[in-house]
Amino acid sequence: IRLAGILALVPALLLVTTVGLIDGWVRRQVRKAGAGLESARIYHLAKHSLKPIVVWTVLVYLIVPLTIDIRWLFISLAIALPLLAGLTISRFKKYI
Repeated sequence: IRLAGILALVPALLLVTTVGLIDGWVRRQVRKAGAGLESARIYHLAKHSLKPIVVWTVLVYLIVPLTIDIRWLFISLAIALPLLAGLTISRFKKYI
């Protein structure tokens, strides 16, 4: 039942992550136009933290023998994923 709940969250999480990616792309374009500084450190930290946050959140939800409401999982992932995805895209190199 828990796995079915996680699979039901996938479309909504894809939607909020897409919104975060688009927002990050817009912030990147604004930074490019305004000659802002790029930060490779922030980019790599955000990029490398996306996967562990998702994996650990889902594993804790699946492994803990207590009853956890799926809405808490969705809220935590719906906040973390778009923020980190947007930060990753916005800090990508200015000049490609």
